[in-house]
Amino acid sequence: MERPIKSSGINHLISLPDNLALVLALNDKLIEYQKRLELLTLNSYLSPEILLNNCSFYKYSILESVLDSGGKGINPDELYFKMKNKYGNLNSELFENAVRVIEDYCKTGGGNVINGKLNITPGGIFN
Repeated sequence: MERPIKSSGINHLISLPDNLALVLALNDKLIEYQKRLELLTLNSYLSPEILLNNCSFYKYSILESVLDSGGKGINPDELYFKMKNKYGNLNSELFENAVRVIEDYCKTGGGNVINGKLNITPGGIFN
């Protein structure tokens, strides 16, 4: 279901942590998401819409962008609209969850993530 997203602020960025061990763990997490997506796409009968309704797709895309940003960070709104232009309709609820999860991984190493979702009330990434 497509619905507009509203950010908490235009300058809100998700950035890499300064902790090298955490950056290495984020690289490992990216590989984990990539493997999940590879398993999903092994079935040739799956349509592209299957990926767009899978949270690992959004987590992979967001984390890859954060890692590729060279420490500059990414603006989730900008990434959302870039992905929307590339893929068409996105699942904004899955995207929002993925933003929260990846931001928590960057800040705490995933200390607040349980079963792929943030285990705290979101405080302003997307409202």
